[in-house]
Amino acid sequence: MVKRDGAAGFTLIELMVVVVVLAVLVGVAYPGYQDHLRKAKRAEAKAALLKTAQVLERYYSDKSTYATCPLAAPTAIDPAPVFALACGATVYSGENAADNKSPYTITAVAATGACPVDTCFQITATPNAPFVDPLCDKFTLTSTGARASTGGTGSATDKCKW
Repeated sequence: MVKRDGAAGFTLIELMVVVVVLAVLVGVAYPGYQDHLRKAKRAEAKAALLKTAQVLERYYSDKSTYATCPLAAPTAIDPAPVFALACGATVYSGENAADNKSPYTITAVAATGACPVDTCFQITATPNAPFVDPLCDKFTLTSTGARASTGGTGSATDKCKW
């Protein structure tokens, strides 16, 4: 029998201690990471709403209406043409309005029946599957500058206000 000086590896106990410590660290860090990702995606939705409002205002200054597709319903505003997309195409948040991997879809309608499509709009950012935000569901922006978040468990909290 050969006698060894020093350890030749790790014991099972040492390995299990390391695994438990890593599991605790991941268990603490992962929820915070997920929250950070949701906050970043909310910011992207808000930025997309502001960008859409800007291009709709630019369109309005040229055409004196927000109605971008002549065949659309009287209360419909299609934001796709102002992003160089075909009428009826889905508009997504993010740098590329045609990227269906973006976390939000952007839609627009006339604000109310009393405020026709020629003078008003309401833009909505809705989560695009598989992204789900249980705290803040939808964000809206109107032509008057009114901002709101609707749905979700935290739509009235500071995390969803903008």
